[in-house]
Amino acid sequence: MEQKSDRLEKKLKDAEDRLAEAEAIKASQFETLVKISGLTAEQAMAQLLEKLDEELTHEKAL
Repeated sequence: MEQKSDRLEKKLKDAEDRLAEAEAIKASQFETLVKISGLTAEQAMAQLLEKLDEELTHEKAL
């Protein structure tokens, strides 16, 4: 029972780590997109969200 709990805790930690990494990448991509694209913040956010949605769809398929 304890092993199962340990495995679940590890999976949760891994998921939290991936989420933190994704959030950091999102912020970095957003800043870069706004700087180099000449888009408004709203346009940049829309493009970024579209790309993230595509990436999440791909990740779910794996």
